[in-house]
Amino acid sequence: MSEDLKVAIADGVCEVQIARPQTKNSFLASMYADFRSLLERVDADDAVSVVLVHGQGENFSSGNDLRDFLENPPTSPQSVAIRFMHALHGFTKPLMAAVDGFAVGIGATMLLHCDIVYATASAKFLMPFVNLALVPEAGSTLLLPQRAGLRLASELFYFAEAFDTEVAERAGLVSRIVPRNELLPFARKRAALLASKPVAAVRETKRLLRQDPAGAIVDRIDAEAEIFCKMLQEPPAQAAIRGFMDEKK
Repeated sequence: MSEDLKVAIADGVCEVQIARPQTKNSFLASMYADFRSLLERVDADDAVSVVLVHGQGENFSSGNDLRDFLENPPTSPQSVAIRFMHALHGFTKPLMAAVDGFAVGIGATMLLHCDIVYATASAKFLMPFVNLALVPEAGSTLLLPQRAGLRLASELFYFAEAFDTEVAERAGLVSRIVPRNELLPFARKRAALLASKPVAAVRETKRLLRQDPAGAIVDRIDAEAEIFCKMLQEPPAQAAIRGFMDEKK
């Protein structure tokens, strides 16, 4: 496991910390592969009942590390980032997140695959895909309209502007708003409580809640990925991403 993902397992809870605070916990391609492998392992591990994800420092995740993203771009639905998205969708145990600071790109869309999300009032969410001349990912073009309604989902995707936790809660990205100094203790307490519940009952309840008999989410993840990968190679996306990197400098 990469040092960029720190994992601790105790009393039925697997805690995953995204640990690149110097880049606001952005994702490298290697982290997608490691995270996917971890999800697959703990899904089969009877010692784990719940997974809790949070960021190190003041942010959840700023999305892709854009320099690494340009050097190791996804090229097909078989790419490591897309396989990670499928692992999120296919995970059969409760997946929880504690969000503070920025949740951008995959840092926001992955929350649609979490069963419970606690966030601080100061958290900021952003799905910047259109601004980068790309399309959304992780099945979010299907999942967000289901949660938020078509009009709010359209506004969040089309304008690609940062939005606060109240909007995120209204959009179905956040379960509950928690004071900042209580976020991680509260999330850990709730994860421990959930881990104490009858395991089979919880997993079957998740299966029923998340049932996707037609495979619509799987198909949408791949359909988005096909378009995303194609657009990523085109000049508008390359220029937009490099321009964003220059702005950050």
